[in-house]
Amino acid sequence: YSSNCDEKCDVCSAVRDSDGEHTMVKSKCSECGVVEGDIPYTDYTWSKEMNALISEEKTVTEYTMLTNGMAEWSDGWYVVGSDTKIRERINVSGTVHLILMDGVELDIHRGINVTDDNSLYIYGQSVSDDKMGSLVVTAVKNDYAAIGGNKEAAAGNITINGGKVDVTGGYFGGGIGSGYLKSGGTITINGGNITATGGYYGAGIGGAYKS
Repeated sequence: YSSNCDEKCDVCSAVRDSDGEHTMVKSKCSECGVVEGDIPYTDYTWSKEMNALISEEKTVTEYTMLTNGMAEWSDGWYVVGSDTKIRERINVSGTVHLILMDGVELDIHRGINVTDDNSLYIYGQSVSDDKMGSLVVTAVKNDYAAIGGNKEAAAGNITINGGKVDVTGGYFGGGIGSGYLKSGGTITINGGNITATGGYYGAGIGGAYKS
């Protein structure tokens, strides 16, 4: 959705008016890219009556804007509002919700560690490939999953609800799943465009080598 108002952007001072000259689109300034206000995202629930997944646009009010180098993610909501690169392995603790805003890319070079009882939920905004945000994850270390377990560690709870997600596991590791010698974890994919490649003998989605 978009909203118009008679105020100025706090960053670039461009006027947002009723004529649409300067518009906040999905809480992002169309002129300078600053993000403010409630952040919309697409969520999914299972309808037993309809025997189908139902999509719903929701919003979150309290969140942290993800920035370059932010490698510790703990309980709460994180929003990717601009192209972001993180060169360390992410550690997820607790329940983490990640929103990929439209048109941005989050590039994580050493993967995302999600194990034990920890959970990662990934959301997009638009459902069309030409608009949705992207998550690119590469596990450069041998035996590690791109999203999931480190060496000899099973995955935790990983749910993908949207975005373009492109992951590559480390040698012997899974793409989305466990590290070397381990299996297990819960992986749910409700939406998005997913490309998952495992390492040598590792599954794209699931177990690693000798799991």
